[in-house]
Amino acid sequence: MAELVLYYDDVSVQARIVRIVLAEKCLSFRPVLLDVRRSEDLSPWFVRLNPEGNLPVLVHGKTVVRDGQEILKYLDETFPNSAQLFPDDSTPYIKKRCDYFRSLHGKFDAGLVYYGVSMYPDDVGCTLEDVEGTRKECQSLRKILREDRPKKCQELSESHLDLKDIYLKIKEEGADKAKTPDVEDLKRLLVLFDDVMTKVESELDRNEAQGEAGKATWLCGERYTIADVLWTALLAQLEESGLADRYWANGKRPHVSAYYDRVRSRASYSQAVSGPPKTDANENMVLWYWLSAFAVTIVAIFVVLVY
Repeated sequence: MAELVLYYDDVSVQARIVRIVLAEKCLSFRPVLLDVRRSEDLSPWFVRLNPEGNLPVLVHGKTVVRDGQEILKYLDETFPNSAQLFPDDSTPYIKKRCDYFRSLHGKFDAGLVYYGVSMYPDDVGCTLEDVEGTRKECQSLRKILREDRPKKCQELSESHLDLKDIYLKIKEEGADKAKTPDVEDLKRLLVLFDDVMTKVESELDRNEAQGEAGKATWLCGERYTIADVLWTALLAQLEESGLADRYWANGKRPHVSAYYDRVRSRASYSQAVSGPPKTDANENMVLWYWLSAFAVTIVAIFVVLVY
């Protein structure tokens, strides 16, 4: 069977979602970490593989899937014998509920929360253990996006003329990602999500009341679906951003809290959230170099012995 290769960066929530799906479906894959802080994703070999300039990217044999949402669908359709995460028309009720929770998830702006919370911790009431350290990390990444990457794109557009248009496009799109988060936008999002979390709490309460005693209940009932995958990643980010106290901890929303405890007990959580694989692209290249050198040496010795 063709190898699955996942190119990803460690700040992408979408990459985390893909890794959860891979774990849930028990699929072996080779992870390749591209460090955006060092602009590894701007390497010409990768831009040729992925002209869109985004991460994650999945390669399966000769197939290249370049969009996060498309990767999720591709994995579910290509490997139907493992856990099916996307409900189809054969289960209309589950499909409808899954779509509902996916729409609630769609109201969340992961980038705004990632950068905004560290910049305005007092304004949003987060409980980050190391606010200053997180702030410095986010400021450093924003500086890279705002200054270093555009410069790198310009240089590469001039040295690789066949990729010029692609690099200039990546440079232009990257400027939007580097904008300073607006504190009022962040406040509005977090207030909106108070209402979203109340809806999730209510639905989980109803699920528990309708479910069988002793059986775990997920967002759409007893079946763990893509909706649960999305909310696993979302709740993990909220917790990492110091917002668990605001949304569910300390008895505020007990059903959400219990749901997150169940989520964290799944193998996919420990594999993709608390302990994601990190195989550096440069390390892969070094390993390939030494393996190639070793193979050439063996062949040379064989030739000498034979002749």
